[in-house]
Amino acid sequence: MGERPQKAGEMSYHQCAMIGAMMKARAAQEEAHEQNLLRHAEAVAKFEQNLMNLSQKMSEFAAKISQGFLLKPVAFVINNLAIPIINAIKNIPNAILSISDKFTQIKQKFIDIQDKLNAIFGEAKAFVEKKVSELVSNIKSKFEILLKVFKRNNTKDDETKIDEDKKIFNLKTFIQKIWKKKDDTEDESGS
Repeated sequence: MGERPQKAGEMSYHQCAMIGAMMKARAAQEEAHEQNLLRHAEAVAKFEQNLMNLSQKMSEFAAKISQGFLLKPVAFVINNLAIPIINAIKNIPNAILSISDKFTQIKQKFIDIQDKLNAIFGEAKAFVEKKVSELVSNIKSKFEILLKVFKRNNTKDDETKIDEDKKIFNLKTFIQKIWKKKDDTEDESGS
């Protein structure tokens, strides 16, 4: 099945299909990314819960052993060193997630900038193609007019033939005068 002629600045069927496929792929990629983020958030929440349970159990253990005189230093170490370290470890995934979100936002900004630049350059390309197409068609029409002047028309109308012959004669005479002036100018400058 043949395609209809494409107008300047208009996308072909294949270009439209390619853009549609890219949009579907981007939507699928975004959905997969959202699902991945959801699974990651669930894993982070489970990790935080486990660390919170560990911290709570260590606090209970430290409370039990702090009643004994010999184990008070161990309880002190657990309360003042181990539990704060566990709490700090618990906050690391949130910090990493926050940094990752910032990088994702920056990446999205770059993608938006790239899309805008593609649109700008696409518009410029379409504009240039339109102007070139107009220029070529203009030159083509003027060239056809020029050829029609030199081409003899085989019409049976004698008056039309005579008028065209006069136009052709006048045009040839004009061109000969231009060439003669050019030759005279070259002879004068050459002497």
